Amino acid sequence: MRSDSDFAVGVLVGGLVGVLVGLLLAPAPGEETRRVLGQRASDAGGRVRTGAVDLADRVRTGAVQVSGRAADSVQDATRVVRQQVQSLLHTAQESVEEAVEALNPDGTAGTGPEALQGSEG
Repeated sequence: MRSDSDFAVGVLVGGLVGVLVGLLLAPAPGEETRRVLGQRASDAGGRVRTGAVDLADRVRTGAVQVSGRAADSVQDATRVVRQQVQSLLHTAQESVEEAVEALNPDGTAGTGPEALQGSEG
């Protein structure tokens, strides 16, 4: 984008230099010189406006593309996090089931005061 702004500045400076050189070298009478200079200034202004509009369009297009890529990245990250959370939940559930089986190999519930007394003695 730096080259685009450099181009716009170059067009503006080139136009101004052209106007000054035209003033210095103009053999025509003052009124005609002013008319020609006015036309050239108008032309230069039009080129600058056109360049500015083109630059704004390119910036807008780039911003839309970056925005789209950012949205895609967020969606990808969300999907990965969701998968990792589901995996962790599954692992935690398996660990809890294994712990329950280790405490109660016969499949009994093993809760309450009776279970504690039975395991102590």
